[in-house]
Amino acid sequence: MDYEVRLATINDADAFCPLLSSLGYPTDTTAIKERLSRILQTPDAVLLVAAHKTTDQVAGVISIQFIPQLGLAGDICHICFFVVAENLHRAGIGKLLESTAEELSRKRGCDRMVSLVPHFG
Repeated sequence: MDYEVRLATINDADAFCPLLSSLGYPTDTTAIKERLSRILQTPDAVLLVAAHKTTDQVAGVISIQFIPQLGLAGDICHICFFVVAENLHRAGIGKLLESTAEELSRKRGCDRMVSLVPHFG
């Protein structure tokens, strides 16, 4: 596979615009940078990006949050946002992002993942 997963950076804001637009979300780069900055500063939130190994072109993103549980031993990983570029659907990028998120959530002490958003990819 020509794609790898890395943590998002503030420099990814412009690349997120077409992904957000493909789902009908507003794509004001300034607003995305502000939201992205808040997410990147939140210790229990992680944005993972699938990017091309040589060009670093963003192909997809998954946003996850870790939620500690009082009554249960394992924490929850909540998938908040998950999108893959339309022209790359069925290329395995969604599976790559999801498996990386699952691995990270296990390392963080989560024993389950939940999502209220549709998965694209």
